Amino acid sequence: MKKVLGLALAAVALWTLPASKASADFSTGPYDVTGWISWSDTIVGGPNDGILINLPVGSTVTGIDFSEINYQSVYPSWQSEARIGLFELDGVGGYTDYSETSFSPPVNNWGTYGPYTGSFGTGGSLPFVVDNGTGDLWLTVFESFNDGGDSFPDTIYVGGTVTVYYIPEPSAAALGLVGLGLTCWRRRRA
Repeated sequence: MKKVLGLALAAVALWTLPASKASADFSTGPYDVTGWISWSDTIVGGPNDGILINLPVGSTVTGIDFSEINYQSVYPSWQSEARIGLFELDGVGGYTDYSETSFSPPVNNWGTYGPYTGSFGTGGSLPFVVDNGTGDLWLTVFESFNDGGDSFPDTIYVGGTVTVYYIPEPSAAALGLVGLGLTCWRRRRA
């Protein structure tokens, strides 16, 4: 009895420990950004390409990696304006928590750049808990400055991927393990 209950409690404790990206339980992606175009500095509801990602509500986004990102900044947009971001949608056309990255070293000119490989820094809210009630996140490309409206592209992505790391919401799994431990304990007593 004590052994089963002890194992169940140990499993719950391990499940709820904070983890870094390197030890994250799950990842989603990689998402291929080839062919994505950023047109403006509008994050949500604008013309920029992106993808809707859905994570379990209560999950913690722990890290975001990009790999082999290549892109072309189109005149008059500069390389230093290109951004990729992950935004937690608020359900009313905006966002709450987010993380974004640009590419170093910044170049104040147009042209073809890359490949860039690395991780999003801690800019924005990273790590953050997905607590918007839907689990919806928006992975998108955008500009830090809108050079000429939404009528022509600022940056065209010609290659690369983005991967999102997260820890699932622990309470459901923890309760399941506690329930399993109590069931085993109850059967053993009977």
